[in-house]
Amino acid sequence: MSVIYQYQVPFGKSSIEFDLPPSMKGTVAMSLPVKPLEDAQSAIKTALESPLGTPQLRELANQGQRVCIVFTDITRSCPDHLLVPALLAIFALTALIILFGVYPKFLLD
Repeated sequence: MSVIYQYQVPFGKSSIEFDLPPSMKGTVAMSLPVKPLEDAQSAIKTALESPLGTPQLRELANQGQRVCIVFTDITRSCPDHLLVPALLAIFALTALIILFGVYPKFLLD
């Protein structure tokens, strides 16, 4: 008898369940709960100014380079409304930005 692997993953505001055939196996990564930041904008600024183990983005980007910013969808609890503008501010000074995809309302305002 073959083992069918069953999975449940976040999707939208709930989740979906699915099976994989015996020849396939998947891994679901789960985040651990963390205490919310008291000042998210300050933490973002600090992280962008002092990244761990890499130069700052403004040092990596050169005039005329293309940049792609990938952000999460609604199924992830991530402050994209704070992150994306902070990234755009950096790249506005140094690089050409080309974005494709679905744009959240805050980018269109």
